[in-house]
Amino acid sequence: MESLRGLFLIASPSLADPNFFRSVVLLLEHDEEGAFGLIINHPSNIPVGVAIPELSTWVNESEVLFRGGPVQENAVFFLHKPILSLEEEDLEQVIPGVCIARSDEIFNQLALETDASESPVRVFHGYAGWGAGQLEAEIKERSWILSSATADLVFSTSPEGLWKTCLRRMGPSHALLAEFPEDPSLN
Repeated sequence: MESLRGLFLIASPSLADPNFFRSVVLLLEHDEEGAFGLIINHPSNIPVGVAIPELSTWVNESEVLFRGGPVQENAVFFLHKPILSLEEEDLEQVIPGVCIARSDEIFNQLALETDASESPVRVFHGYAGWGAGQLEAEIKERSWILSSATADLVFSTSPEGLWKTCLRRMGPSHALLAEFPEDPSLN
């Protein structure tokens, strides 16, 4: 399978794992060794500045910490819009308009140039990860639906509704899945 880097994984309504229930994952890496991504639609109620006080000076006070996944929940990851003062080769752009900060240099540059009122940064704790062949097997068993990713969806102001939004934008057959009840036994 060719690399799925930069695509969304949209959890199938039948995916029973509570860690991924109605999740939208942006895949940041995918190769023969496995895959790594961040769940972009599971915001917490915890302000970033409360969870990570050293970030309070440059992240909008209303910005909350996102749960990126069930792996290494003490690890912190940043998705951000491109920083204009950095050379293109210094930015790790995942998709147009979305970069991941992996170095202290990029993190420091973000802190210097970020206007908190614009909130171009999303802060995640933990990540979603798959070993070699694991994600491919889950896709074959239809646990995940693949979709193109866009910056406006990654930085959506309504992340809680993103699962339905992503399915609806894929057309009528997927829009029906968006209406699948959370608990089918209650029908």
